[in-house]
Amino acid sequence: MIRLMDILAEELPEILDEARYVYVVRNRKKKKRLAPRPGYKVVNGKYKKMTGSEKMKRKIAARKAAKKRKAKKSQIKRKRNLSMQKRKSMGLGRK
Repeated sequence: MIRLMDILAEELPEILDEARYVYVVRNRKKKKRLAPRPGYKVVNGKYKKMTGSEKMKRKIAARKAAKKRKAKKSQIKRKRNLSMQKRKSMGLGRK
């Protein structure tokens, strides 16, 4: 059975390589980095499969972080609104 990824790999390898990257803003500059994949982490610029124990630890840590974020939600919202007002006054609007 022929798969779509096999066809793309043969026909357009440069498009397939580009699809693995996303652009992010860091320090007011546009940077290219590997796109996140579920169950994998990026080590030295390459994907590496996460162990089961690491996945569990991350899941528990994410739950704890969500509780902390919830406690500071009103503070976060107020600061975001101030930033949006500043952007609007500079003529950037809300994008």
